[in-house]
Amino acid sequence: MNGQERFFAALKRERVDKLPCHWHHHEPAGLYAKQLKAFLDLDDNPELERCFEISPIGDLTITNWYSRGTSTDMGIGAGGVPFPTVYYDRKKDWFYTVEEAKSLSEEDRNFTITMTGGIRQHGYQLGKPGERPAKYWWEIGKFFDRDDAVERFEAFYNEFGHPWDFEFDPEADPIKSARDRIKQFDAYGFPHAVAGHAPFHFEAIWYGFGARAVARFSRSNPRFLHDVCKKYEQVCLVTEQMALEAGHQIIATGDDLGQKDRSLVSPKLYHEFFFPALKARCDLAHKHGAAIWMHSCGFMEELLDEFLAAGLDGLQSLEVPAGNDLARIRAKVRDRMCLIGGIDSSRVMTFGTPAECDAHAREQIKRATTLDGASMDTAYIPGPAHDLLDTPLANVQAVINAIAKYGKCPLKL
Repeated sequence: MNGQERFFAALKRERVDKLPCHWHHHEPAGLYAKQLKAFLDLDDNPELERCFEISPIGDLTITNWYSRGTSTDMGIGAGGVPFPTVYYDRKKDWFYTVEEAKSLSEEDRNFTITMTGGIRQHGYQLGKPGERPAKYWWEIGKFFDRDDAVERFEAFYNEFGHPWDFEFDPEADPIKSARDRIKQFDAYGFPHAVAGHAPFHFEAIWYGFGARAVARFSRSNPRFLHDVCKKYEQVCLVTEQMALEAGHQIIATGDDLGQKDRSLVSPKLYHEFFFPALKARCDLAHKHGAAIWMHSCGFMEELLDEFLAAGLDGLQSLEVPAGNDLARIRAKVRDRMCLIGGIDSSRVMTFGTPAECDAHAREQIKRATTLDGASMDTAYIPGPAHDLLDTPLANVQAVINAIAKYGKCPLKL
């Protein structure tokens, strides 16, 4: 099986020759990034030399290194809904208009509002100078989380445009470019799977309105919250349609829905307001014969029935410190969902030894693939639950090797 076939089959819970893997990116401000850079800069590095590969769509060397012994997935962008950069006026707690932004100082350009209403400050240097390798942005607020949320919402989008009204051209340059790159990678043999993208939905609303405003509107003005949810759903679907037009068979989406030991919203509230958008994303993917998986941090077990009802093919993160149990989740979803991630990057990979990382990866593969006492030999894509921040390089290498060693099918664990 090539990488595309392997990843797609695992998502569809069909037999595979070996389990594919999935790695989130590393954080550029983390200490792992510093160790990784030193590793990549070695003059004599046989480990990387064995992984060296230049493909029609670029250098695959690092991708090959993370997935040694198997294959992983990578994104090929097909475009998205355009939105201008919006600068935030801290003194007025308002936005600078398009005209006002033309004369802003560099300092005033350090604060922006995202398309979904999150307020960010840019340029933080985390840690002591030289200790961490990159600057970082940080969320400092939610633009719509005010008593005048409805007015702010309308004023914001009236000034900068309504992204939910965007209509894509199936022959637009980003789609054509993605289509060409997918065809090139197909002709090359798909050493790895490629995925398109559908934006987050719940997280977009949560990011701009916050918990307080979402809770208030769900009780006092549900019509407005339903309207907001429908608008952002359209943004998700337009972007996903662009990826499907490009020819993607795999769609990656996301919505951080959990915290430690509980979800951010009740299953009842999720079902009323946010479930329709997830189902719409899944239905659109399946209409085109594609599979769709979702990243979601935190405790997910309360929402599994919602994900199954929506038709979600795969669920990623499965954060262990949040309380997720792979064996319990497998017993719940049975053979109706692929589990992705589940290797504890927060505790075991960050604070454990290489031997502990090896044993943990083996145990998680076993727990995720055992159903009624028998191995499924599919329906699991192992990998760290999250981005790597301060993870020792040796522990990353241990997990890479463990997935290759224990992921060969039929599984013998």
